[in-house]
Amino acid sequence: GLWGTARAKQRNLPLLASYHTDITQYALPLRLPLLQEPSRRFLRDVHNQAHVNLCTSMPMVKSARALGIKRVRLWPKAVDTDLYRPERRTKAMRERLTGGHPDAPLMTYVGRLSFEKRLDWLYAPVTQIPGVRLALVGSGPAEAELKRRFKGTNTVFTGYMSGLELAAAYASSDVFAFPSDTETLGFVAMEAMASGVPAVGARAGGIPDVIEDGANGLLFTPGDLGDLTDKLRAVLFDPALRARLGSRARSDMERHGWRAATQAVVDYYDLAIKVRERFDPPSVY
Repeated sequence: GLWGTARAKQRNLPLLASYHTDITQYALPLRLPLLQEPSRRFLRDVHNQAHVNLCTSMPMVKSARALGIKRVRLWPKAVDTDLYRPERRTKAMRERLTGGHPDAPLMTYVGRLSFEKRLDWLYAPVTQIPGVRLALVGSGPAEAELKRRFKGTNTVFTGYMSGLELAAAYASSDVFAFPSDTETLGFVAMEAMASGVPAVGARAGGIPDVIEDGANGLLFTPGDLGDLTDKLRAVLFDPALRARLGSRARSDMERHGWRAATQAVVDYYDLAIKVRERFDPPSVY
């Protein structure tokens, strides 16, 4: 981002930036608290070089403005509802995700296996909810440590998935477990919801912009592992609740197609050009 900003300034080009990684929030779980204030100043100064700054959720729009970032707009969320859909559920995938126990209740996480994702919080529900199975789909720097932490539990590490295989993994689950409290939006939650699977996510960052508590999923208080466990248990063992939340989740995601979101981004590029022409008259390229 810094290199792109420098090149745009050097060539006097319109610049559009996207603020979708809250670096300041990563400092604490990565045990680097001294980087919080410098990262705030860095983000503010770099983003204020842009003619338009896009955020992926309203909470992140507010966060960016609170940092002092200017010219902030909302980037409409979108999800591939053709690829991710309830019909992708398969017996074979459920067998794989549950480690050969397809009739057991199944909670799944999809995404990068990294420390800031708070995946260690899932140790509480996988050890306290009777008979539950946990599938962690993805890979990342915390994978080895997570495998040590969850050794002896009903947890399956599948490695990286994509395409139809990933779509089947989402749809074959009972609930999407999303403990991360540093998400700016949470596309994986949207993909699960498009698959008709309710998500339990943290009441933090951009997650509440996707999950409407009690309507299309459930929210838990970050750091409250009892609350997280209770919410996951409720979805897993109440078929009527799970069906209601899953149906609404699919319906809500059908309203967020890629065509409208992409057109909005094209319009914002046009806005960046107009803002640049207004405040930075063009020079010789």
